Amino acid sequence: MGDWNSVVGDVSYRNIVGPHGLGRKNHRGQMLINVCERSGLIVTITWFRKPKRIVYTWKSPGDRSRHELD
Repeated sequence: MGDWNSVVGDVSYRNIVGPHGLGRKNHRGQMLINVCERSGLIVTITWFRKPKRIVYTWKSPGDRSRHELD
């Protein structure tokens, strides 16, 4: 599929995105949700509760912001 740099956020969406994501959904995140919805897939990383300090997969230079990229 490639590297979309999508953020699906921390709000549940049907049975595709769970409640344990990080951040706010961006446009690429919505595109990923659409692909998952059409294909019958789920974003599994958002269904498991983890400490916030280990949830992020990317942080900006200077440690100003952190994101969980799916």
